Amino acid sequence: MDSNSSLFLLKHLQRLNLASNNFFPSRISPAFGRLSNLKQLNLSYSGFSGEVPTEIAHLSKLTSLDLSLSDATKGGALEMPCFKAVVSNLTELRELHLDYVSINSVVPRSLANLSSLTSLRLTQTNLLGNWPVDILNSPNLTTVSLSGSQLFGELPSSVNISMLSKLTDFEVGDNNLSGEIPSWLFALPSLRSLGLYENQFTSVSEFVVNSTSLLDFRLDYNRIQAIPNSVFDLLYLEAFTLSNNNLSSTIELSVFSRLKNLRIFDLSYSGLSLTTTISDANSTSSWPSFTYLGLSSCNISEFPDFLRSQENLAVLKLANNKLRGEIPRWLQDFGTETLGLLDLSHNLLTGSLKQLPWKNLVQLDLGSNMFKGPLPIPPPSMTYFTVSNNRFSGEIPASFCNLTLLALLDLSNNSLVGEIPDCFALLISSNLSVMDLRLNQFQGSIPSIFLGCNSYFMTLSLSDNQLEGALPESLAVCPRLEVIDLGNNKLNDTFPFLLGALPNLQVLILRSNNFHGPIEMKFDGPALAISNGSSRFSKLRILDLSNNIFSGALPNDLGNLTSMVNLSLPKGWPYMGLAYYADSILQTVKGVNRKMEEILDSLTIIDVSKNRLEGPIPESVGDLASLRWLNLSHNSLTSHIPLALGKLKVLESLDLSSNQLVGQIPQELVNLNYLEVFNVSENQLVGSIPNSKQFGSFDNSSYLGNPGLCGLPLSRKCGEDEAPPTPQLPAQDHPPSADMQEWEIVLMGYGCGLVIGLVVGCYMFSAWTPLWLLNIIIRLRLYLTQAFWKHCRRHQWQTN
Repeated sequence: MDSNSSLFLLKHLQRLNLASNNFFPSRISPAFGRLSNLKQLNLSYSGFSGEVPTEIAHLSKLTSLDLSLSDATKGGALEMPCFKAVVSNLTELRELHLDYVSINSVVPRSLANLSSLTSLRLTQTNLLGNWPVDILNSPNLTTVSLSGSQLFGELPSSVNISMLSKLTDFEVGDNNLSGEIPSWLFALPSLRSLGLYENQFTSVSEFVVNSTSLLDFRLDYNRIQAIPNSVFDLLYLEAFTLSNNNLSSTIELSVFSRLKNLRIFDLSYSGLSLTTTISDANSTSSWPSFTYLGLSSCNISEFPDFLRSQENLAVLKLANNKLRGEIPRWLQDFGTETLGLLDLSHNLLTGSLKQLPWKNLVQLDLGSNMFKGPLPIPPPSMTYFTVSNNRFSGEIPASFCNLTLLALLDLSNNSLVGEIPDCFALLISSNLSVMDLRLNQFQGSIPSIFLGCNSYFMTLSLSDNQLEGALPESLAVCPRLEVIDLGNNKLNDTFPFLLGALPNLQVLILRSNNFHGPIEMKFDGPALAISNGSSRFSKLRILDLSNNIFSGALPNDLGNLTSMVNLSLPKGWPYMGLAYYADSILQTVKGVNRKMEEILDSLTIIDVSKNRLEGPIPESVGDLASLRWLNLSHNSLTSHIPLALGKLKVLESLDLSSNQLVGQIPQELVNLNYLEVFNVSENQLVGSIPNSKQFGSFDNSSYLGNPGLCGLPLSRKCGEDEAPPTPQLPAQDHPPSADMQEWEIVLMGYGCGLVIGLVVGCYMFSAWTPLWLLNIIIRLRLYLTQAFWKHCRRHQWQTN
């Protein structure tokens, strides 16, 4: 928005609302400071970005200021270094809404001086420091939302309740608050919503219910160890979430049936063991009518009978329990029109599901059970479909190609056969983000289904099948693709350098195939799909090419893998994947395959083991300062171990075994303080093993097959004589030295044998052989004997 806009000439303007527009990427103009009579300014959800100008703090008559964003990751991103000035100067504020504006400041004391404040919304603003107790002294407060900050400490044990008689919403979730939840919160007469989720609270004090207003109580993701009995007196609760806590008791599920108004109820992963036996034959009708019910990991062994009466249920989570046998018929008859999410994963359920009865199902997770038979056909509304780790068989039905709303398709670890359908191009061009078909028996080539790739497609996992042929070039046009896992197939191709054009590719796994030829990453090649000017393979941080038949030298320009040089870690969740899916990979450490169920954003790996690579290890590997695992084993690499490897300060695993490396182990490697795995066995290394605390932790197996190495942990001490004591020959003659060539030793053996043969021959033939022939043999014997001892004198034994 231009500062010369005629808008800023309206000096008498008192109310300005520009909310829900699209000014991206405009900045908030300092010219707003000219509107000195403004009382209400609303610029929320309008895509403004950059810093909030200090001139906003000059609008001293403001009673309402709203600069909120819907989400800091969408549209503009606002920063507010002038927050302290705003709070200090705008003393007449009644409403201050700055959700998702980056403040990054300690809570100023002057915030307590806003005595007229009724609504304070500072969600996800990165406020820092101790919990601001003084803000609870504002008598007109109705709303306090400080969720998603970095506040710590404890809530006050007591307050003046009369000062908070108007408070209706108290949201302090997603902080680091700890201690006991005080009883005064439940005595506030007008409180409707209490959000204490995602903190470190350990207990809830017993309280007396003085109000019937509390409707929403969220306590999930804390460390609560017991449920106070007074909770069951909150008879008007409509939402109660206690998931992911540290409860360790057994409780009858029916005690919660007292809370007749509950609609949202979640005890998942709370630590509770629930008993579902209900004595009252008519109990199903006495239960609340749930729309959301979470009972995952509650030690339930049978489907709760009260589910029969749940006609409005939209979400049902029963994962990670002890449910066994087939899904009962009555369960398939309820919620056919209303159920949108069903999670029955990680149980012991069996049988087949030819048709899913829930017509409006959006998310289904049947993973980690024992279902068998053909794949169930999802309804067209399906967006998340997960049936991994079961026994489903047969081919993928053609009707799957009509599921154009699908974002996640996980069919991994079953017994599915046939070819990957060509019509999957419709899914990839629509909304698909993840396609996981690992650990099946799919055959044929990977179809060219990526030409119309959408901007959401992030993960392609086809490992552990029987796929063959070359990779489709269309794979290089998926701009959002982060993970490509094609390991353990029969693919036959050269290194797919075209994938370097993918601007977001982080994980490339081609292990255990028939890829061949040189590893040509072509960092200086054309950037086909790159639009932001970044280099090829710019975000690659996990590269696994092991167990193929790549040949030639390692690329000299590995230092161009910029994400391994300086890895930039995203904020928030530290793993790759989506809310309902975690990317995983298989890696080999010390010859043992190890599955990583989740991929840390900080993990960086290069594994080119078990190929036919030769030549030296490039010095540029030392530039990969963020590298954590490096495996070059089982190749034909030569020359010395580069000193530059000592610069890999965060390296945790280094495997150079089974190569033809020579020279000494560089002393510079003692600087690798995080090294946990080290293997240089089966090479031609010599000299002493570096002496450090880190190297002292590796056993003999790390160094075997290098006869020239000495020092701990090997039994051979450096400086010891290898030669065993040998009887002395006559003074003028000495046996050959250890540095004699192999051909010389063979010749000596051949000569000795010939001499002995001639001697025996002379004896045998002397009785009848002609004299002239006997003289020739004697002279030949004398000549060979003299030549042998002259050779021995040139190669004397080394003496002490």
